[in-house]
Amino acid sequence: MKIFCTEKLFRLMRLCMIYWLIVLTFSGISMAFDNHAQILEKKFTIVLHNATFTEALTKVSETTGIKFAYSSNVLHVPEKISIKAEDVTLRVIFQKLFVSQGIEYKVRESDNTVFLKNREAEKGRASTEYPDDSHKQEGNITGRITDAGGFAMAGVNVIVKGTTNGTTSDKGGNYTVSAAETDVLVFSFIGYTPVEVSVNHRSIIDVTLEEDIHSLSEVVVNAGYYEVKNSERTGSIGRVSKEEIGKQPVSNPMQALQGRIPGVVVQQQSGVPGGGFVIRIRGQNSLRSDGNEPLYIIDGMPYSGSSFSGAASSEIIPNGNPFAALNPDDIESIEVLKDADATAIYGSRGSNGVVLITTKKGREEKSHVDIGIYSGFSTVPHFLDLLSTPQYLAIRKEALRNDKAEPGFLDPDLTFWDSTRYTDWQRELIGGTAYTTNATASVSGGNKDTQFLMGGGYFRQTTVFPGDFNDQKISGHVSVNHSPTGAKLGVNFSASYVFDNNNLLRNDLTRYITLPPNAPQVYTSDGSLNWENSTWQNPYAFLRKPYQGRTSNLISALSLRYEVIPGLYLKSNFGFTDTQVREFSAFPIGTDDPAYSIKTAISVFSNSSIRTWNVEPQADYNKQIGKGTLNVLVGTTFLSNTRTGTDVEASGYTSNAVLEDIMSAASLSVIGSKDVTYRYNAVFSRINFNWDKKYLLNLTARRDGSSRFGPEKRFANFGAIGAAWIFSNEDFLSDSELFSFGKLRASYGVTGSDQIGDYQYLDTYQPFYNTYQGQTGIVPARLANATYSWETNKKFEAALELGIFKNALQVSASYFRNRSSNQLVGLALPSITGFTSIQSNFPAIVQNSGVEIEVQSTNLKRQDSFGLRLST
Repeated sequence: MKIFCTEKLFRLMRLCMIYWLIVLTFSGISMAFDNHAQILEKKFTIVLHNATFTEALTKVSETTGIKFAYSSNVLHVPEKISIKAEDVTLRVIFQKLFVSQGIEYKVRESDNTVFLKNREAEKGRASTEYPDDSHKQEGNITGRITDAGGFAMAGVNVIVKGTTNGTTSDKGGNYTVSAAETDVLVFSFIGYTPVEVSVNHRSIIDVTLEEDIHSLSEVVVNAGYYEVKNSERTGSIGRVSKEEIGKQPVSNPMQALQGRIPGVVVQQQSGVPGGGFVIRIRGQNSLRSDGNEPLYIIDGMPYSGSSFSGAASSEIIPNGNPFAALNPDDIESIEVLKDADATAIYGSRGSNGVVLITTKKGREEKSHVDIGIYSGFSTVPHFLDLLSTPQYLAIRKEALRNDKAEPGFLDPDLTFWDSTRYTDWQRELIGGTAYTTNATASVSGGNKDTQFLMGGGYFRQTTVFPGDFNDQKISGHVSVNHSPTGAKLGVNFSASYVFDNNNLLRNDLTRYITLPPNAPQVYTSDGSLNWENSTWQNPYAFLRKPYQGRTSNLISALSLRYEVIPGLYLKSNFGFTDTQVREFSAFPIGTDDPAYSIKTAISVFSNSSIRTWNVEPQADYNKQIGKGTLNVLVGTTFLSNTRTGTDVEASGYTSNAVLEDIMSAASLSVIGSKDVTYRYNAVFSRINFNWDKKYLLNLTARRDGSSRFGPEKRFANFGAIGAAWIFSNEDFLSDSELFSFGKLRASYGVTGSDQIGDYQYLDTYQPFYNTYQGQTGIVPARLANATYSWETNKKFEAALELGIFKNALQVSASYFRNRSSNQLVGLALPSITGFTSIQSNFPAIVQNSGVEIEVQSTNLKRQDSFGLRLST
């Protein structure tokens, strides 16, 4: 604990100082943070005479550098446009160009893009509903528009219903519009639920807009190398947002996935703090237990989901917990890629699915500080109904009589122990209270050019076992995004650091809750462990066997993006992770039965390290072709992963006070070591075509190379095709009041797997620790087989997605079939060869198929909406 509070704390303080320097570097740019639409206040000169709407957009784009995004129906503006605007704000220009034409706009200043769409207004309503405007008395209506968080919203469209009269809010969220006392004002903004308010003889109307949680088309999901609207994806992608994660008091981000994404099974291996999880996406694809792990990606950086455990690891956490080194409060979203269309772009690493973790980023908003603290407790909610001492002894005696046997030395509960003693071992061993404390703090903000976020946290959780066992973490996270207006270069940097200190006991005491109720006292009168003449295993001995695991984890990612020409971007992702694990466990003097005559103590020290470098240059091209949009992505991957570790057993300690000092041991023995390097290289591409937001085609391909295969089998090809039809955008459903969204999609592809040990295609040797004439030697450990190759997984999926009653009810049903072949297993060999097996491909097929159904409904539409979500 002392080391935790000094050395590691100072290391985090130094890291935080570096983060602060990064933020302060950009502080000159980020001191005054405007909100949604700062560029609208810039002044320009635009002169148009009898121009078409398309010509007008081209002129504005050339003058201001603004890019426009719209669907084809926005261009149906038959009137010629004439504008003479000299040295006026862009807001005024947009007012004349868009609002008067019944067009809504939204500004995304991160890349100077303006999104356009037709305003849903009833044509001719003004002339029919108000045939005589001379009797309507109009006046100026003013007010302020904010979002649910109280922040001003700029660029909100304010329209008098049934007319073309309207305005937009300024950067302070203020607006002024002329309306009659009986008029209705319509407030609308893309991504937010429109609001209609009756004027009703008022002159000041303030409005709060809420995000449209039902808008499928506005939800953007992370698909790894690209982002796609939820409505336009052709693959199967599940998503858990930061809001859903934040509602759960979890210490492991994988725990937040439980029961939230169909087809994803999350199994907790241990209920103790820091316990690990096993994740399976649509079943097990490999015959090997270690060949079913999904690929984990954190901010574009591959992250190892394998165990960090060494010889000193606690037995209560059998496979370690790599995600204990992640802070759930730093996560923005978790996406799970399931089918071939979504995973094939990851090639051999996507056979078992892909889990994408995106950390929080700064946003264009006023600087603000967020502080969160929660504390809670937990207990075992229900205990088994066990026998009392008289009941237990009666049954034991009855059992011996039925066997016609007499109690003997092996029956101490009947012959030696106190028959009147009673202990409820459930409450004795797991009847405590586990306390949880979590504190987080962050500062974030930004303007249109630079956004930043920096935060930290502290987490501590205890157990229900006797004693002071706990898991505690300190964490830090920083993110800086810099994309200057008008510049072609953009930079994004993020880094997370977590130090986890776990001092759980080595063994799970739950296995002892069924001890006989008349078992002896755990301590003698002098405070030493009671072994009752070697007639039982005292569970309290495990409380005196210390364990400590210290894990420090650094994840960093840097992304550079450069616009070569309009529509063509060059991008490179650089990533580095460094995980250091130091473990200590001991077997002190006095923790074993005196009958064994063990007079000295033993300590085990394990140190391991995992370092990963990843570089991914990419080129991304977008082109508008008629009513269609073409996107082409090509890239390559260079990855290097190095794992090192050493396990040392120190024995001969004569005092329990120096068990953590390796130099105080009488003898040292290296009981394990590793130094493994894994390298991976790939070329990948994606072609996506979207025609009129109705018909979608997605093609992905990847060629992988892995150092885990022999020279002749090192490379393999993978790919997939996905297609979708958004039939709700067809004319025959455009006015449907029942179906607000409908899509059919299907995909087929081949992914692979290289989840086997390293160097297994070679003849390998291992040290022989028994010496001969004072010298150690080596012995064969594995037979060579350079001909085995990749496992392949052929995946098919067909799905139907529906949104009903304005997406208040969302239904998704999909059928999938995965067939994994060319299994990588150890083929049995006769013992005469000196080996039990050899690594090879086995002609077996593992098939997983099923139907996934997900139903989401929103029953009450309020700020604290109540909803129902079912998945199977």
